[in-house]
Amino acid sequence: MGLSSDWQLTIAYNAALQTAKAALAAAGYRVSATEKGHHYRIVESLRYTVEAPAADVDLLQRMKKKRHVSDYEVAGAVSEREGEEMHELAVRIRNLVWQWLRAHHAQLLTK
Repeated sequence: MGLSSDWQLTIAYNAALQTAKAALAAAGYRVSATEKGHHYRIVESLRYTVEAPAADVDLLQRMKKKRHVSDYEVAGAVSEREGEEMHELAVRIRNLVWQWLRAHHAQLLTK
């Protein structure tokens, strides 16, 4: 039995968020988890750290809202396509951050 679409989206969203957080840290910044709106700020930072395409940042912001609804309001709110789309987005963000780290902060990468 596979994961529900809700969980697929949540797991992929969390992966993308942690990747964005890693880029932010590599750039010398951090967002406190106690700050209201910290997920929003971390996602937005992708525009400035790795110069992520606006369409990807905007999509991640929409997925953040979808994840919130799924986690806290209504189970089953995520379609199978949305789960897949979030996974694809997380992979794109991971690849973008990885390339940026190699180009600008290679000393932070382990072999």
